[in-house]
Amino acid sequence: MAGRRATPQRGVELHHNVSAGIILSNQSLVLQKVSRSSSGAYVCSATNARGDGVSEPLELNVKFAPVCRDLQQAVYGGGKNEHLNVSCAVHAHPPPSSFSSSEVNDIEHKRYSVVGEGVSQVWYTPRSHLDYGSLLCWATNDVGTQLEPCVFHIIHASSPEPVHNCSVSDVGRSSASVRCHAGWDGGLPQTFTLSVSQGERSATAATNSSRKGDPRVLANTSSSPKPEFAVTGLESGTQYVLTITAVNSRGQSFPVSLAIQTAEDKAMKHTSPGGD
Repeated sequence: MAGRRATPQRGVELHHNVSAGIILSNQSLVLQKVSRSSSGAYVCSATNARGDGVSEPLELNVKFAPVCRDLQQAVYGGGKNEHLNVSCAVHAHPPPSSFSSSEVNDIEHKRYSVVGEGVSQVWYTPRSHLDYGSLLCWATNDVGTQLEPCVFHIIHASSPEPVHNCSVSDVGRSSASVRCHAGWDGGLPQTFTLSVSQGERSATAATNSSRKGDPRVLANTSSSPKPEFAVTGLESGTQYVLTITAVNSRGQSFPVSLAIQTAEDKAMKHTSPGGD
């Protein structure tokens, strides 16, 4: 046998490295300092002059105490006497046998249950401003109790704050781009709306059109999950007011307005009456 090596099923080849806790000896593989990331299917391969050979995979499942799952909703917002449902999800092997929770401000109006493997939910109802704070969640399995709790912030929800640092770019004869920074969402998912109001028209554009230049709200109001908009269908040589508002289930923010002037249509200048 000219060579021998061990490889986890996900394709990472292991080499003898005592300092890293990987020991290859004869037909044995010794793993020291194993962790959750060491779990997987392992195979042994060997090579000689006639070719390669691979063993059947051997599954290694490392037991570990619960840890919080990533990308969980961390902030929950609600009003007084509103029922809130906070989910606490963890990774663990074996699965958790129990969950526990505590609050910075002890909320008495709560119910607790396990709803799935590694997931628990806490239902409670804030009765006053003292019922808001941080919810801490721990899980326990046969290995032990998780060291760092999952932390969820319970806040009094409100309408969102206005957008800020808005800028307008790529202003042409019939289009423009708007981008703003979102304000605080009030503790709830928010969207953004844009409405376009027409202001004064330039003398050249007004002369070449039979339409009046009185201010009016256009019909092309749009919404977006981000405060970014591409405005089209504008008239050349015309002033517009772009109004951006943040909206959530509690209401809407104060509007933020931006004034723009679209570019003149050069063809209109050449054909405008009054010249010989």
